[in-house]
Amino acid sequence: MFLVIIGFASPSQAHWADLAVAEINIGDTQTAITLTLPTGLVALADDNRDGKITTLEVEKHQVELANFLHSRVRFRDTTKQNPTLQVTSTTPPANLQATSTHTTLQLNYTWQQPPKNLKIHYDLFVPDAPAAHCLATIYHAGKVENVIFNPRSREFSLSPNSKWQFTASFAAIIAALFWGAVHAMSPGHGKTLVGAYLVGSRATPKHAVFLGLTTTLTHTIGVFTLGLLTLFASRYIVAESLYPWLNLISGVIVIVIGVNLLIRRLSHTHHHHHHHHEHEHEHEHHLHHHHHLPSENTPITWSSLIALGISGGIVPCPSAMVLLLSAIATGHIAFGLILVLSFSLGLAGVLTTIGLLLVYCKNRFEKLPKTNRFFRFVPIASAICICLIGVGISLQAFIQTQT
Repeated sequence: MFLVIIGFASPSQAHWADLAVAEINIGDTQTAITLTLPTGLVALADDNRDGKITTLEVEKHQVELANFLHSRVRFRDTTKQNPTLQVTSTTPPANLQATSTHTTLQLNYTWQQPPKNLKIHYDLFVPDAPAAHCLATIYHAGKVENVIFNPRSREFSLSPNSKWQFTASFAAIIAALFWGAVHAMSPGHGKTLVGAYLVGSRATPKHAVFLGLTTTLTHTIGVFTLGLLTLFASRYIVAESLYPWLNLISGVIVIVIGVNLLIRRLSHTHHHHHHHHEHEHEHEHHLHHHHHLPSENTPITWSSLIALGISGGIVPCPSAMVLLLSAIATGHIAFGLILVLSFSLGLAGVLTTIGLLLVYCKNRFEKLPKTNRFFRFVPIASAICICLIGVGISLQAFIQTQT
């Protein structure tokens, strides 16, 4: 049941509060922040609940937004000045306009005197999103620094020393790696957990590693492809509209794998049942009978592993999309690719570890005495479970295509 519930979760809906992006321009007495954040964080201004905050909504709730954001995106310096904040609507970068889960706001801070030893405190996080991050690109004194704020690292001190830029970039890469690892455990990748369960058929560690890497490679290629498609073809194709179709393809692949596995396991069980009766008849003069339970280890094929890996990674995470597109929008294409690659490596590490643990548990499970007929139907039940998950994913995706 756990696998079914996890498998039905859609990656395109599971991580609304994961990522915000900020471009911060530090001046002498003024600082401008172009902040792209999940609309749910500022839902107080989303009157029509459409997931976007319009210019009229920003103007209507300007005071409330300023009070809310002033306490959560704060600047401190040694002069202890309290800057004023004005919040206005702004047009997001062209390559982010297709992301309907986020809203872009312009935050303008003003000081009476130039601040000294400025510190930025970012606190736009919610308790139920421990993996949330804000990717910030800071322009200050002719230098550019990349910083990732998260619930464990909410403050950044500006420094003229260039080594801080390297440290911040390295910390951003490590944070992306950790974020990918946490993301792998989220509901959006339940299909891969089901795949790792399927690996239990005559599985070896190399099968688990191969499945994890296939899923990760597919996910990375999907992020790059959909990101470039959004960047260069946003006038003709809305990238978000592709998510239901990708989910539908993923669900169909899971159904095909489940049905194929179910047929093979039913055939294997029938063959073993027939063999058992013949064997019992030939040895009826013995004082006891040999009970050879059908093996759960039906053959595994590389093609099924590849198909399962593709189904688990074919739908890119919107947060990874925003991460890549925001880096491109701020002119840091190479750094954005590095962050996405680091994210994918974290994803691969966790998925592979899960697969290896399941293979190990299956091997330990096989050593237990199997005198109960219940064990004979465990492989069939797992195949039915996979079919149901595929049907659930497909139905959910089909409904999304009709809305």
